[in-house]
Amino acid sequence: MLRPLMPLHPVEQAQHDGTFVMRFDDWMMVYSHVLLRHRLPHESGWSHLRLQNSWTRDSCGGTPIPVQQPVLATLETWARNPQCRLVLEADADEVEIFLTLHQADARLKGKSTFPFEDQLRQIFVCVMDGVEGERLSIFDKKRIVRQRNGSSAASLLSRRRSVLLRTRLASPGTYAIIPSIWEPDLPGQVSVPFVLTLHVHCDAEKFLVDAPESEGWELPKCARNGGEILTDRRVSSVDIWEELLTL
Repeated sequence: MLRPLMPLHPVEQAQHDGTFVMRFDDWMMVYSHVLLRHRLPHESGWSHLRLQNSWTRDSCGGTPIPVQQPVLATLETWARNPQCRLVLEADADEVEIFLTLHQADARLKGKSTFPFEDQLRQIFVCVMDGVEGERLSIFDKKRIVRQRNGSSAASLLSRRRSVLLRTRLASPGTYAIIPSIWEPDLPGQVSVPFVLTLHVHCDAEKFLVDAPESEGWELPKCARNGGEILTDRRVSSVDIWEELLTL
């Protein structure tokens, strides 16, 4: 009640910041989900990189974790999923990272209503201990990075547009990042595009991302590189800036 009422006519932003208060019971009658945005600006030491790819018949291996039955994927089929590597060279003992795996916005299909569960795949992303230049050939849950508190560097398996993974990684170190969907098989002509957004809390000169074209990875066009897609797949995030994060 101490906040000024929001006027119906345009006002300067300094007069009102656009927030308002409502009873929780009223909120429950109108809304079912809350979407929160967490800004990780370059000015606060965060570096950003966005990669694009697609799951296809040849690059879809499923997710062999027993969170639901039956488990469709095997430890071997999982290795078909696209893989990229993160090489940390920061001076700090640990580096905080945010990984967000996005699939296409189901609102564009116009066939169902929010939360569009019939239009979305169950998606999952994890970070594993890796070796630079080595492709993982089998799913080994012991290689999933674990923090000191015992939590693992693996997202939820969720039928949502995006899943988020927040973790800390020892530096220096090399890690494999593998996004996947639940099913290990797709029909011949089906392609499921996705975007992997990486936020690293260290200087852009202190990490590299190895995203080979042979794995299907694509970088968005970068104005700071003449508007061309970078051909060197080992890139520092100094080349990709925050304006590229909008899907």
